[in-house]
Formats: sequence, C-alpha cells, structure tokens
Amino acid sequence: MSKYIKKERQGSIIFIVVIILAIIIGLLWNYMESGEAEGQKPDTVYPMANAHISWEQTFHGGAWNE
Repeated sequence: MSKYIKKERQGSIIFIVVIILAIIIGLLWNYMESGEAEGQKPDTVYPMANAHISWEQTFHGGAWNE
C-alpha cells in the first residue's frame, strides 16, 4: 500500500484525520459542558430586561432626527 501513497500524501492524510478528530472531540466536549448530557436545567429563568419597551419610549429620533 505504501507503494501507491507517497510520503507527502501520507502526511496530508494524517493531518486531515487529526483535524477531524479534534473537531469531534471539541463537539463532544461542548456537548458535555453544556449540561444537556446530564439533563441539567438552570435553577431560575429570568425574563429579558426591558423586553416591552417601544421605540416611542426610548425618545430615539432615528436617522432623520440627529
């Protein structure tokens, strides 16, 4: 088999395999850290602050009123 795969090609194949393994390990690590694996939920959920403010309440005139 090494008769058909040159030294440069073999290095490229190893590099691609290492990069793919690094991506897979990173995705697994992210999945484990996110808490989805253990089914963890946050203790409390806070609503978004200032979610119901309209543009009229901000007194922002926009691009025409600078």
